[in-house]
Order: sequence, then C-alpha cells, then structure tokens
Amino acid sequence: MQLLGVLNACVSVWCPEFGEYYEQNAHEFLMLCFQLLKEEGEILRASAFSYICPVANFEFYIKSMRTCSSCGLQNTRVEDFNHLSVNLSSTLTDSLQLLQANSFGVLL
Repeated sequence: MQLLGVLNACVSVWCPEFGEYYEQNAHEFLMLCFQLLKEEGEILRASAFSYICPVANFEFYIKSMRTCSSCGLQNTRVEDFNHLSVNLSSTLTDSLQLLQANSFGVLL
C-alpha cells in the first residue's frame, strides 16, 4: 500500500486532480499515462531520435453516424480513440458486436 501512496503523490505533482482528496479511477489514470507518454513521444520524435510511441499501438478510429429523427439527414464523423466503452457480456466478441450494432464502426 505504501508504494501506491508514493505513486499517487508523484502523479499528483503533475496532475492535481489525482491528489489525495479527489477520486479518480484506474481508467482515468491509464488515459493520463497514455496522454503523457504521447506528449513525451512527440518531443522525442521531433528530436534527432527515431522514436515510435508505444501509445500508437492502442490508437484507432471510430466512425459514427447520426441520423436526424425529423428530416433523416445523416452526419458521419471519424474520431481518434484509444479506448472503448462497451457493455460487458460473456465474451469480448459479443461486446464488440453490441458496440457495432449501436451504429458505431471501429476502423483499425
């Protein structure tokens, strides 16, 4: 438990929202790590080093389509993501199929 306290204290120096009196979950911590790794990776890539950011392995695009219920006009948008919010079912495949059935498409 002491190690987690030290980790929390170190993280809260850069991101006060992870301080002792705030509640942040593991997902928010992981997203913060991805963000910081990506920022550091961009700095390294801009230097003389040939650096490939490991966060790129977790990034993908999602295409979403919205349809106006009044006029039927459709709007399609592609966004960058590094995580999915899915309803957990018995298997990952079932969860992803459920996500896609809700008018989202995952573009890898």
